Amino acid sequence: MNSTIETSTANAEAAESPVVTTIELPDGREYRVTVGDLRRIADKAEVSEDGQHVLWTGAKTPGGYGKVHMGGHTMPVHRVVYLISRGQIPDELVLDHRCRIRHCCNPACLVPVTHAENILRGEGPTAINARKTHCKNGHEFTPENTLISIRKGSGRTRRRCLACTDDYESERRQARRALAA
Repeated sequence: MNSTIETSTANAEAAESPVVTTIELPDGREYRVTVGDLRRIADKAEVSEDGQHVLWTGAKTPGGYGKVHMGGHTMPVHRVVYLISRGQIPDELVLDHRCRIRHCCNPACLVPVTHAENILRGEGPTAINARKTHCKNGHEFTPENTLISIRKGSGRTRRRCLACTDDYESERRQARRALAA
């Protein structure tokens, strides 16, 4: 059988398949998820050896997230599975993989959080620096010893150790005096 006939047959089966639920697409339209859609997703997912994760074996983004085509849109598979199993995600929230496995689409591993919380839960530089309790010279980041500055334009925040800043300024003053003498 050639691929055109197979595709036509698959589309016809999907059209006849009963609707299971409805999800909202990125453009705001509703999409009726059918049994055929669920089969297509299940065919490209495997349960991990420990039984804790459902790992996507289909197409992935360059960042490692599973992706699936639904209603004319390519969407993250973990989001589609969450929408099908748990319902709508509030607009101000994103899904965080508690398991830290990007291609996992197990709804039990997903939790809606704010974007900021998702970043801070991660393993990127922002999260790593936010978890630091001491500066590179060993001074503790306390309210009395920490200067927080906000950059104009970008609004990015920076945390600086006041003890190190004072030491640096003292060394600069001494160096200027030595040059002036």
